[in-house]
Amino acid sequence: MKAEAFAAGRAIVVYGAGYAGSWDAGRCCGLAAAHRVDDVGYLLHLLRTERSRHRIDRRHVYLVGFSNGGMLAYRFACAHSTTISAFAVVAGALEMPSCRPSRALGVLDVEGDSDHVVPYAGSRFSRDAGAPTASVPASLRSWQAVERSPAQVRLVRLVGVGHEWPTRQRGWDATQMIWRFLAAHPRHKVIVAHHAAGDPGKAAQHFIARRMPETVVDDLEMIDVEHRHAIG
Repeated sequence: MKAEAFAAGRAIVVYGAGYAGSWDAGRCCGLAAAHRVDDVGYLLHLLRTERSRHRIDRRHVYLVGFSNGGMLAYRFACAHSTTISAFAVVAGALEMPSCRPSRALGVLDVEGDSDHVVPYAGSRFSRDAGAPTASVPASLRSWQAVERSPAQVRLVRLVGVGHEWPTRQRGWDATQMIWRFLAAHPRHKVIVAHHAAGDPGKAAQHFIARRMPETVVDDLEMIDVEHRHAIG
């Protein structure tokens, strides 16, 4: 993600780390959730810190998360939709009992249909995540329901892919698709909360910021990666 941002223009990148390698996304995960660490407040603090150090266009703020980091991305976006303009999640789900965003956002959710850590269809209890997990459709429902939404909600299903960040070597570049999706939405800056594949105990974060053009986007799209066409 960092290389893509810098290739596209000026960017600010900031890395952070979750408590004991985890994020409090609600029901999940690890010590951060067990101790109810205020990770949403932590992200807000990072944003304020970077704004005090750099001239950042507040119309362009984006949030990206992988696994437990994706769960935190959902939680942050639900609570602070006016702070960002779009967000993307890879191998994550909404782990809060409810989500009532105050405004529409561009949402990209990239999920493998063979993910056993955060199953596509959800689970009563995921041993790897250490908590129940919501299904991907249920996670996106709140964003599809926002009234007068001009934003796009896109779900990408990765056929035969497990709990991982897809790369070009695997035949599909999640980083490139996410950056292009974010670039199509006004406002600016990226918070990426990473979580190592198959290990809910490791996490990292970074911010990216630069100016992007405003565009008109579609309403809702679901893409089957194997066939590359809209299926819903």
